[in-house]
Amino acid sequence: MRPTDFKDEPLRLVPEIYFEGKSRGVGVFFDRFGGLQTSFVVDVEGSFRDDILTLTEKLTYKNGETLDRVYVIKKMSNNRYIGTTPDVEGDIIIEVYGNTMKWTYDLNQKINNSIVLLHFNDWMHLQPDGIILNRAYASKFGIRVGEVFMSIRKL
Repeated sequence: MRPTDFKDEPLRLVPEIYFEGKSRGVGVFFDRFGGLQTSFVVDVEGSFRDDILTLTEKLTYKNGETLDRVYVIKKMSNNRYIGTTPDVEGDIIIEVYGNTMKWTYDLNQKINNSIVLLHFNDWMHLQPDGIILNRAYASKFGIRVGEVFMSIRKL
């Protein structure tokens, strides 16, 4: 699957419009065997100015642990964005076509008491009711180690 596969979708996901203001995601993380490892809620506040989308998120895991993260995302064209955040190594590459947005990045993820660098392919699909369904695949050395499923809605 490629982001361009969705270029003819009549529903359009425009990140700087959708993520302006507040939104909330609820999700789960499955390990490579399909076992549910945790659930989480993420509250996001977004603003867009001078071709920069800033997303401030607060992630709260089922066990009460929290994580604050700020994404700075530059709009390069209607279909391409480049982002950064401190726990991502290198750039976040974002492609947007039709109702679909794909994020590709390498994240230093806390797992138990260790930090592990995981590669993510993160797919977001806007639905007609305004909900985004998000499915992200995490891999290490090319081997899938987990999957995130999340729904996001504007508040």
